[in-house]
Amino acid sequence: MFRFFVKLMALIVVLALAGPFFIRGPDGQPLLSFGDVKLQLSAAGHDIATGWNRLTTRFGHADEPLPVYRWKDADGNWHYSDAANPAGESELIYIDPDKNVIPGIDIPNTQATSVRSVQAKPANGIQIKNLNPAQILNDARDAAKTMEERNAEIRERADEER
Repeated sequence: MFRFFVKLMALIVVLALAGPFFIRGPDGQPLLSFGDVKLQLSAAGHDIATGWNRLTTRFGHADEPLPVYRWKDADGNWHYSDAANPAGESELIYIDPDKNVIPGIDIPNTQATSVRSVQAKPANGIQIKNLNPAQILNDARDAAKTMEERNAEIRERADEER
């Protein structure tokens, strides 16, 4: 049922997009032609390019300090703007455009590592020399016993404080 619904919706979308190319208008011509679409796409591309040029020229890199006005309102909130406070006094500060620029980090080339050094160290840096399952199990039981003793001590101290 879901597949049928998806196929039906895809067919409706295709018909909605293709319909204006085949439906005739009052003058007998199709409502939309490929020439109209091409013209609209080229106009949209021109508008995008013009807008991008405006953005890059307006918001490009500033070479000189940027003047910024700041003031505190009646509630104690600081406000920052490129225009002075119209309702009162404001402080003019200059922001250095290169103040927030962090220089890149030079990473040395590490491709010349030897195969032997890679094999000598495991990924986590811990070398396990002796894997004795019985000893590991005993160590785990000892750790659990220590935790139980600590929990009992914490409970006793909590009961004493009450």
